[in-house]
Amino acid sequence: MRSVNTRKSTRGKASKPGRRSAPSVSRGTGERRVRRGDDSDNVIVSFLRRLRDALSFRRPMIWMTASFLALTVIAGLLAGGYVQRSFAAVGRSIDSAEVAAGFGIDTIQVTGEHRTAAADIRNALGFKPGQSLFAIDVEQARENLRQLPWVQDAVIHKHFPSTVSVSVVEKIPFALWLSDDQKLSVIDRSGAVIAATDGAEFRNLPHFVGNPPEGAAELVDAIATHRAIAARIRGMQRISERRWNLLLDGGVMVDLPEEGWRKELDDLEHLIVDKGVLERDIKEIDLREPGNYNFILRNGGGTERVAKGTSA
Repeated sequence: MRSVNTRKSTRGKASKPGRRSAPSVSRGTGERRVRRGDDSDNVIVSFLRRLRDALSFRRPMIWMTASFLALTVIAGLLAGGYVQRSFAAVGRSIDSAEVAAGFGIDTIQVTGEHRTAAADIRNALGFKPGQSLFAIDVEQARENLRQLPWVQDAVIHKHFPSTVSVSVVEKIPFALWLSDDQKLSVIDRSGAVIAATDGAEFRNLPHFVGNPPEGAAELVDAIATHRAIAARIRGMQRISERRWNLLLDGGVMVDLPEEGWRKELDDLEHLIVDKGVLERDIKEIDLREPGNYNFILRNGGGTERVAKGTSA
């Protein structure tokens, strides 16, 4: 009798329709075949990972070396002038295009100059006919003009397409100053030197001698209100940066006090007009002593003291 194997065999069993059995992949040669198919992808991924790791901040020496090399190259380009020359070349090309388009300077109009030479003005402006109107630096040109001795200020305008107008404002001469080292200069109202001079053109201006005449305008304005003094004054001198002496006709010296000198100008006007002191043989009038006039006489005549408010 044949024995019957009751174990269910799956070999001949058909799969259910619609279901796909999972592929069986062994750990042997089959797995190696699958991995060989992905070799190219793995190489790319591995390369990208290595590149990422190389550029990572976890490796500062690489970054420091790369930065140093980059800075070295940039410094070399700057030191060699390559960058500057490149920009200059671009700038010249742009300027040439602007000039070709009709925006080149063909006229420079200058007004207001009297004591400043036209050549000095042109040189200070720093631009010339044929240059692009867009390229000129108006503020720098204005500052250059203000460095000229007689120029107080200047107004510069561009008039498109091709004209530049320059209006110069010159300093006003106020007085002549003969310094202790015998240099003659013309000064402005503040006492600042404008320029050296031989004095011929400015001989009618007030004259100062000696120390720098700080506060000169205040004294000149005060004297202008006293007609007799103004008609006879020949010079003014700053003494020890504190007070003034006046030099009148005939070489008469007047010593003004440090304080209250305006009141003493009133008294001096009275002495000249009402007392005729300049008609006397007086060398010096000292107004510094409160309550008294001191007249120093010529030729060893001594000093005459007269109380203020009495006849001289």
